[in-house]
Amino acid sequence: MAAAVPGIGDAAKGARMAKNGAELLAKHGDEIGEGTTLYRAVGADELADLQSVGRYRVPPGGTEGKYFFPSPEQVSNFARMMGDQPYTTTSVRVSPAELSRGAPIHPVGEGPAYFFDTPAVPSGPVEIWNRSVLP
Repeated sequence: MAAAVPGIGDAAKGARMAKNGAELLAKHGDEIGEGTTLYRAVGADELADLQSVGRYRVPPGGTEGKYFFPSPEQVSNFARMMGDQPYTTTSVRVSPAELSRGAPIHPVGEGPAYFFDTPAVPSGPVEIWNRSVLP
């Protein structure tokens, strides 16, 4: 019988534990404090839908996804630029894995943002801020 080499089994076990930890962080990072809060301005119809179902969704025939901003100030700026209706600020916390499904964009005058295709739209839970942004 061959003699065990000290440390070899421990190193393999440590590597497996690190891999499992990385997978858990990618999948559940938001639950343990890892993640990013994204903000979105919503009009009256989308606000009513959020209050009804508690998550963002793309209605049939709507745009092919949703835009989100990394700060509430950018949401206010967006609402002022649109100027067509009062908007309410909403937010959602996303894990690093969820954030990676969004496309970073830089619309002129709006600053950095993320666009999520319909299947990748963050599902929530959504926080509805107690303030409206008037154009």
